Amino acid sequence: MGLVEVYQKIISKGWNLYQMYDSDSLDSAVPRGPVISLESSKGYFLLPKVNNPKDLNQVRVAMQNMLQARSFPIIKYGGSSLAMPYITIKVNEVLVRGQIEVKMPLGAFEKTLETLVSYNFPN
Repeated sequence: MGLVEVYQKIISKGWNLYQMYDSDSLDSAVPRGPVISLESSKGYFLLPKVNNPKDLNQVRVAMQNMLQARSFPIIKYGGSSLAMPYITIKVNEVLVRGQIEVKMPLGAFEKTLETLVSYNFPN
């Protein structure tokens, strides 16, 4: 599995990936819209899919629904559940940033995507 398959797997679970720069906030990232492919060494924030992914208000409402339903982008790794709101994909590893940061080999990350919680709420 490569970056194309990783991207496809994540979006198939109801999440969009927004590229985040160091000083970014949702206010600046969402209007740019979600990415259509992944690149190595870039950081991505997982947000719920909405009808208009560049509409900050729609994304915020979806995030509120996500919080109320406690349906976060979570994966299972090493016997633990990890929140996966932000990822950075390197050549051979992935850094998952949530309440804790976890580095894992790319192959292990690809396998954990099978356990990624789906976002299936109305927009």
